Amino acid sequence: MVFTSRIAVALFTSQIGYASASIRGTRRLDRPSLGPYEPASTVTDHAAIDQDQAALESQLSQAVPSFQGAKYIYEQGAHSKPYANLKLSTATTSAIAKNAGIEGLTSSGEPVTGVVYDDVGKGVTTIKVKYATSENAASPTLCRVGGLPEAGVEPTVTGCFADAGTITIIGYGDFSYTYDSRVDNGNGRTLQGFSLQAEKKMRTWTEYQKFQKYWGDYDFGDKWVQNALAGTKYRSQTGKEYDFGLYGDEGRKGKRYI
Repeated sequence: MVFTSRIAVALFTSQIGYASASIRGTRRLDRPSLGPYEPASTVTDHAAIDQDQAALESQLSQAVPSFQGAKYIYEQGAHSKPYANLKLSTATTSAIAKNAGIEGLTSSGEPVTGVVYDDVGKGVTTIKVKYATSENAASPTLCRVGGLPEAGVEPTVTGCFADAGTITIIGYGDFSYTYDSRVDNGNGRTLQGFSLQAEKKMRTWTEYQKFQKYWGDYDFGDKWVQNALAGTKYRSQTGKEYDFGLYGDEGRKGKRYI
């Protein structure tokens, strides 16, 4: 318990530091605050990564911890930066620009909007759509899928595109599509992604540099988590080792705070 509590404190301080760096800017009192911070832009979707953390912890808090369920959520996400992979019935006849607006309907006929995730070429039959999110901090999206189904958790699809229908891509026309809302909705921001992108995004941060120097791996966080979930030994580039197989379930559960 002491082991996990100490790491929990470390996580709390690191999250506060990250939030501070992420949402600095001119104060805007018309946006809901996140703790002591008053965002200058919409950050509720980014902050929704906390819900992935909660879902992961729920998997590890079961009477029999589900390390595999935690892995699904850790790697695939569920709550932040949701997107849909739609299969078009006809190929695109021209290139479509990233961030082009998209309109469609949910299974209940409610409007759902988003933008083209990446540039799309001519002759493409699958399009990735990033869902629009709201400033509701508790629930910025009602399309929450990602790794939840594989983790045995019922996803929320009421805000997702219907499994079949028509989307309008603003400036490009209408396209019929099909997809599986429980399989083809994913997340562009995950807990794993923070570590995998650390070299690119955090290498100039003083605190990050200390940990990277110690372990020798830019993605030390991911390696630590993956070995904890598997109950195996982490061997770093600098020769440091940590064998999670020696500490039982409680030691392995502590990884959620890295």
